[in-house]
Amino acid sequence: MGYGSLGCYINGVTILIVYIIITSEWKGMSKRIIIGFFKSIGAQFKKAVFYLNCYQYYYKENSNEGPFFIVGVGRSGTHFLCKILNHVNGLNDYYEGKESPLFFGKVTRKAVHNKRLTRLHIGYYRLLQSKVNDDILIDQTHPNLWHAEQLISAFPHAKFIVIERELEQVITSMKKHKYVSQWGEDFNKYPHPNPFLGTTKNNLEIYQNVCTLQRNVFKWYSHILKGRQLKNCYPHHVYILKYDDLSKNMDLEVTNLCNFLGVKSDYTEVEFNKDALTKKRNLTPEEKNMIKEAINMCMNIN
Repeated sequence: MGYGSLGCYINGVTILIVYIIITSEWKGMSKRIIIGFFKSIGAQFKKAVFYLNCYQYYYKENSNEGPFFIVGVGRSGTHFLCKILNHVNGLNDYYEGKESPLFFGKVTRKAVHNKRLTRLHIGYYRLLQSKVNDDILIDQTHPNLWHAEQLISAFPHAKFIVIERELEQVITSMKKHKYVSQWGEDFNKYPHPNPFLGTTKNNLEIYQNVCTLQRNVFKWYSHILKGRQLKNCYPHHVYILKYDDLSKNMDLEVTNLCNFLGVKSDYTEVEFNKDALTKKRNLTPEEKNMIKEAINMCMNIN
């Protein structure tokens, strides 16, 4: 919320108080409405103060380590990986496994609109770094895959864990979570070419004429390419972790990851839901054929 919005709320409070004084109808007004109004004012004011702190922290010095960003396409296991890393001593995601309530959407919108992060976003991560004290901040805002270059510039010690998951598993999970597939359904609302959605100058016409399931394949493929490109360009900052490998040998994979991050692999093992590996069985033969058709288009046209 900007200064203008804050001013509107303050003016609203002033008008309400003046109304109460002039009409002397405090007792006749609904207590529930009044309490709700002032709670809303308090929440918005608290949010405004938090944003101002973010702007201030933009100018602060970085901590010696981190942040560590968990990135990749949605439904690829970023939440599960964050849960594991939260059990590693010395790492802290601040929101205890949940996505940032204030910034996940903001970062995602920047990614889908092909825009850079602002001072507010950079300051936000510096503020969170200060809040985890001596721990290293981990963040699971997975669309930061598309902001990695900017974040590496802002945080020289930042590291990115790119999690890759088998295509059919991701598509099955996307089907179950409609809000993820909504990007493909609403693609006309966003600029193109669009790396986040998986569109290029060469494939845009085809993308527009395929179904949502196949558009999700384009998105998955684009995210895979981006992660591997980052690994090639920033090998000391980027680590690629395969979801299937993590599920088969968690201890080994977490140890290797911790070695890359430069932290001790002292963690409490997290139980893995093996049903997650069989989700693709829910795909129909027709859907599997559409997925194969879409991935062939991605590989041949891009």
